[in-house]
Amino acid sequence: MKKTYGITGIVLTVCLFIGTFWDLYINKALFMKDNFFSLFFYRLTPIVYSTVMMIGVALIFHTLSFKKKSKIIYFFSGLLYLFFTVFSIFLAYSHAKTGGAIYGISAALVIACLVKKIPVELADRYRWAGFAIFLTALCSMTIVESIKPIWGRVRFRSMQGNLSLFTKWYQINGNKYLNMVPVKEEIKSFPSGHSQWAGTTLSLSLLAFVHPKWQEKEKTVFFVTLFYAVVVMISRLMQGAHFLSDVTVGFSSAFLFFLLFREIIVNRNLKKNK
Repeated sequence: MKKTYGITGIVLTVCLFIGTFWDLYINKALFMKDNFFSLFFYRLTPIVYSTVMMIGVALIFHTLSFKKKSKIIYFFSGLLYLFFTVFSIFLAYSHAKTGGAIYGISAALVIACLVKKIPVELADRYRWAGFAIFLTALCSMTIVESIKPIWGRVRFRSMQGNLSLFTKWYQINGNKYLNMVPVKEEIKSFPSGHSQWAGTTLSLSLLAFVHPKWQEKEKTVFFVTLFYAVVVMISRLMQGAHFLSDVTVGFSSAFLFFLLFREIIVNRNLKKNK
């Protein structure tokens, strides 16, 4: 997998380089306002992200043994599980309304039932995977959402007829262009939140990695989730919501945290236990 991760990193670096010089030209070529493809993934991506988050916290909580762990650990794990499950359901609702809420509640119940069926001898391994999945989702989202208001980059769709609003990805604008766009969300182009959400699905490859009999499937899961993330990033370009550099950095935030937590949480603990 190291070779696969290395190639992915090189491609991301090349994409950022291309975006640095040709962001505007790429969006001019791909922009298709309010097309069905982009709108579909606009609503689907947060629902998938909420599912990833629920999988992570469910693995942390439901693989605990009440007999072996202290009540304090069990209590705080329960709070973590409850809070982020509710947060995930709300996220799905905010993008898909009633249908999203119904899906979120149903998904939480199904995930809980499936996690409870994990064999006892594999519980610890899956708990480490749960921590890595959850922290990848949480940390990457925190970083991206913290950067957006600081950078204040105008979305391509809001600069139609006034391309002077375009800035390079490395320029920090703050609220400089706030009065020139219809709503504040339109100065939050960099980095792409949807691309970060899509990138967190890479962590689902850990579900195969921690199972002794499924480890050869890890690369397959990684490439399937990578393909999904690429499709989401393209949809954001077509919608004019982001530039190539935006989606590259957004996805990279999730990718880097995934690699970090895969190594320091999952890989090291599996080696230690072995």
